[in-house]
Amino acid sequence: MAHDTLNNPEVSLRGAATPLLDIVGVHHITLVARNLDRSRSFYEKFLGLNPIPRPDYDFEGAWYRCGSLEIHLLVAEEHPDPSRRHVALEVTDFERVVKSLDGGWVHVVGGPGIRPHDGSRFVFLQDPDGNLIEITCHGTKRKD
Repeated sequence: MAHDTLNNPEVSLRGAATPLLDIVGVHHITLVARNLDRSRSFYEKFLGLNPIPRPDYDFEGAWYRCGSLEIHLLVAEEHPDPSRRHVALEVTDFERVVKSLDGGWVHVVGGPGIRPHDGSRFVFLQDPDGNLIEITCHGTKRKD
C-alpha cells in the first residue's frame, strides 16, 4: 500500500471521471500543544471555544467544538517527521477508502483501524508533500 504512484509523473489523477473518495467534510484538526494549561487558556478565554468530552487516551489533551468541526489539542513531544499534526476528513463509505488504498495512490502511515471508544474507522495517509491526512468514518459501529 505504500507505493509512490502520486510522485510518478506518468500517473495522474487529473481528468479522472470520479474522485476516489467521497469527502463530506472536515471532522477535526489536531494541533500539538507544548503547555496544555496555556493552550486551554488561549482556546477557551481568547477564542471562546467550549471544551467537549474527550476519550481517556494515554496522553494529555483537550477537545473543542468549533462550528461543525472539532479542534483536538494533544500534548506530545513533536518531532519533524512524522508529525502528529493533521486534518481529518470525514467520509461516508470507508470500504471505498480501503479499496482505494490498494491502488497505490497514497502512502499509508497508520491503520486502517477502528477506535474502541466510538467504533469510528480511520486511516492515516501522507499527501505528496508529507502532510498527515486522516480519513475517518463515524456513525456506524462495525463488528470485526
